[in-house]
Amino acid sequence: MAPSTLAGIVTAGGVMSLLLTSIAALITAWAARRTSQRVETEVKRGNAQIAEVHVIVNQQRTDTLNYQRILIRALNKAGIEIPEDQSVDPGS
Repeated sequence: MAPSTLAGIVTAGGVMSLLLTSIAALITAWAARRTSQRVETEVKRGNAQIAEVHVIVNQQRTDTLNYQRILIRALNKAGIEIPEDQSVDPGS
């Protein structure tokens, strides 16, 4: 075989390897992006659910505190002594 033919075969083999490596890199990048988009969608869904739960919990807490104030006023009007709130930190 002539040296130039051998060099051409080696060069063609290198080009083919480079081409296959490039295609594999593109497929990997596409798959990674697709996975990243799915994860991002799930994270957004989770964050929305967390925000929804915080709204519910905050509203329940507000409602509970308002009801507690109403009960304390009613007990005070009835002349009933209200015990000290043990849940409040005395240092604050």
